[in-house]
Amino acid sequence: MLPKKHLSQNFLSEQSILERIASEGRAHLFHAIFEIGAGEGALTEVLARHAHHVLALEFDRDLLPILREKFPPSSNVSLLEGDILHTSIDTIVKKYSSQQLPWAIFGNIPYAITGSILRKLTALEEAPQSIVLLVQKEVAERIVEKNKKRSLLSLSISLFGEAKLLFLVPKESFFPVPQVESAILQVIPHSNRLPFEMREAVLRLAKIGFASKRKTLANNFAAHRMFSKDRIERFLIESGKTKNARGKSFRRKSGLNS
Repeated sequence: MLPKKHLSQNFLSEQSILERIASEGRAHLFHAIFEIGAGEGALTEVLARHAHHVLALEFDRDLLPILREKFPPSSNVSLLEGDILHTSIDTIVKKYSSQQLPWAIFGNIPYAITGSILRKLTALEEAPQSIVLLVQKEVAERIVEKNKKRSLLSLSISLFGEAKLLFLVPKESFFPVPQVESAILQVIPHSNRLPFEMREAVLRLAKIGFASKRKTLANNFAAHRMFSKDRIERFLIESGKTKNARGKSFRRKSGLNS
């Protein structure tokens, strides 16, 4: 079946890459794997050899006959039709498996909705032990802060878990060949992460603090009338910064704190 451009379909067909995703993603450690975007089932098949149960979600109903032929009801793959952005992952995992047992999320996701998918996954009430996604290389590098530059995206992921770029995937491994480079990103959720609502509050503050790169943090916050300029300047000085500090002066390791 030909990939559909309007669905951002690029099928990963290189067997060695598929095996490496399962290997470096340590798929064998998980009782259940929820897969986002089963496609024609290439990665699904590999994951099914490692995990006890694979819950494979696919949006394109034209691909379901192919998947049903490859994975009959007697297999350890449960096929699900749906849009990841409107699918209750918690409900599905509870129905087909148990969140008390080790589980993970894998997926070759549409690059056009990467941000929306990441937001949905980081908001899960019961997070998996691992998330392994095929994403655009540039996005993966931003998340792991390859250039030591913090962004709202990298901050949101770091508040949720520890991100790691596992390896790069050549363009030639896909059909059709995409215009962008790809990478395998792994996120291990923090066991003691803040509740979602508190992480969202931190991100709202960060968005204000870094709203204008040319302005000082004190001026950014004062402009939104959240805190007085004097109060922010005192906080900065007590944190070892100058009152004219800008967002870029905060080190990667400590996020918004010095």
